[in-house]
Amino acid sequence: MAVWKKAASVLFALCAAFSFLCFSDLWVNSILTPTLRTWIPLLGWIPPAVILAVPLVLFFLRKRETGKGTRIVRWIYTALVVLFTVTFACFTAYLASFSATVPENRGETVILVYGCSTRNDKPGVMLTERLEGAAKLLSENPEAVCIVSGGIDAGAVSSEGEIMKRYLVGKGIAEERIVAESKALSTLDNVRLMKQILDERGWTGWPCISVSSSFHIPRISVLCAQNGLSSTYYGVPTASAVSLFSSVVREYFSTLLVLIRFL
Repeated sequence: MAVWKKAASVLFALCAAFSFLCFSDLWVNSILTPTLRTWIPLLGWIPPAVILAVPLVLFFLRKRETGKGTRIVRWIYTALVVLFTVTFACFTAYLASFSATVPENRGETVILVYGCSTRNDKPGVMLTERLEGAAKLLSENPEAVCIVSGGIDAGAVSSEGEIMKRYLVGKGIAEERIVAESKALSTLDNVRLMKQILDERGWTGWPCISVSSSFHIPRISVLCAQNGLSSTYYGVPTASAVSLFSSVVREYFSTLLVLIRFL
């Protein structure tokens, strides 16, 4: 029995450490990333404070008393740590189902490319990965057209949409096959504004393939379902392990918020 208790303690310690790592990463990004700080600031500040405060509170409670109240707080804290770890593991497993999945790409098809950060009016590393995936699909199917969507980043001169279009043209994709949407400031805006373009261009009945980083696809799929945009999905891999971890942590909370609003 003692062995099982020790094993459970070690497992819980690992879960708590992982939770702290994730929340700390979110906190750091909430400070460094203006977009994240703008629309989910509380998620960036409150969780790490809770993660750090609860063990301290429990320590002082143990010093004074070890009654029922202390045990209840411990159980609540343990349940939250385990719940986060389990749901995060399920989320990452769900993400894996979208990775390296190439949908059918034949005939009249619309490739929908979701924007990401730019630097010096050029695509950032992650956006370049998405655009390379889109260029591959467009090259394989000459009848496909493309909508690239993204507004102007802080300090940028051109919008993400314009930068993305220039990049694809530079990859040999004909300019007339690409429509740039330059107002979207969020993934929800991407979905709604690209759907509007589909309606305006008469492409509503065409098959659509949403292209983005693999970690981004689950939230896109939920938002497409919410807004009546029928699409299949192509999740491109993220080369940087550090960027991937930070992005998956942020995406977990962003997807959670979308699901809560949907429910």
